[in-house]
Amino acid sequence: MKKSKLSISPLPILAAILIIGSIAAGAFLQSLTLRHSKKLAETVHSQLVLIQAIKVAGLLNDTAGAMMYFGMTRNPKFAEKFNKANTELPKALDDLGNLGPFEGQQAEAVSQFKQLVSESMGAIAKSREALSAGEASGADMGQRRQNFMMFKTLRENGEKIHDCLVRLEPMGGTANCLKEQEEMNKEADQLKLATALWLPISVILTVIMLVALARKLRAPLTT
Repeated sequence: MKKSKLSISPLPILAAILIIGSIAAGAFLQSLTLRHSKKLAETVHSQLVLIQAIKVAGLLNDTAGAMMYFGMTRNPKFAEKFNKANTELPKALDDLGNLGPFEGQQAEAVSQFKQLVSESMGAIAKSREALSAGEASGADMGQRRQNFMMFKTLRENGEKIHDCLVRLEPMGGTANCLKEQEEMNKEADQLKLATALWLPISVILTVIMLVALARKLRAPLTT
């Protein structure tokens, strides 16, 4: 009686390696992709918030400047500039709030920024009301007092607004932003490398498995 030789087929082993490797590689690639996408989204959001805040600050400056020059010159050109900037400013401030939700330092900076801008807008509005009242009555004492209060408020809030803009810089500052961008680029390179390495490996394993399967199918059946 002949002893039958125990033969172990490589197909299950290759199939297991291919499946496990595919799962591990897919999980790794997905993890890198999600992390990269999340950081990219955070960076883009921070930049959008900063750009909108700068736009609001610019409109506030235009409104205050037009109000000041109109009060001194009564030139209708400055009245038009004031009306234009004063109309766009509230909408721009609302657009900033619509970019939320905000978190952490960004939330604190945006909240303080909006409060400072609102206070400044209120001071400008009172100065405009005093100017209108002075034009109607021929007295300008109230206008001068409100102009002084407007300048005082704008001067006090100006530095604080600038500080808020600095705190709203993406990821805490330009240097940190560049560092974070460099890390994101490294992760993107890792993603490309992992994909480039796994694809040929999976192809080779698949070819080996198919060759082994073909040989097994072509081999004569033995009893």
